[in-house]
This record gives sequence, C-alpha cells and structure tokens, in this order.
Amino acid sequence: MTCTTRVGLEMLKRLVRGVPGAEGIRDFFQEYKTESAHRTLGEILFFMEGARIQGEPIHEPLCSFEQRLFAHQFGLPFNKWCQLRDLMERHCRTDSSIQ
Repeated sequence: MTCTTRVGLEMLKRLVRGVPGAEGIRDFFQEYKTESAHRTLGEILFFMEGARIQGEPIHEPLCSFEQRLFAHQFGLPFNKWCQLRDLMERHCRTDSSIQ
C-alpha cells in the first residue's frame, strides 16, 4: 500500500463517497465493490504518478503485470482497473470540475 497522509486518506474517502464533479468515481464503486475502495484509489494514483524512480528504465510488460496484480488484489477485472485509472486521470486533469 502506498503511504498516504491523513489529508490524502480523507480526500480518497471523500472521492469514494462522492463529491460534486467527480460522481463517476462514486458510481464506479457502487457498481464494482472492492474490499477497500479508498486503498484502490490510492494505488491507482500511485501508478498515475509514475510509480517509478526518476530515470528508471520502464519495461511495459512488467508495468502491465504489476497493474494486473493490483487489480486482482482489489478484486477488479483488469479492464475495470484500467477504466478506474482513466476516470481518475480525467478528473485529475480537469480538477476545476471538482467542487
């Protein structure tokens, strides 16, 4: 699990409960139950941020394998893990839509 501050943890929990402008995240977790939705989001953010040491060579098959393991750990099919990752990425790019 990625280390998260109390503020970061609360932000992840709020996203799961639903905030104006990011209802899609709440809706995703209502449809696809996971054991710990906020932890799932934390790991998604870890991969979105690069999850790599600066200058580290990236081996795409290994990156995909790591994400498949996380998807399995949180009980999501890989395509749904990718859907959630894309959803989070859209919201992070358009953070002005979140109130």
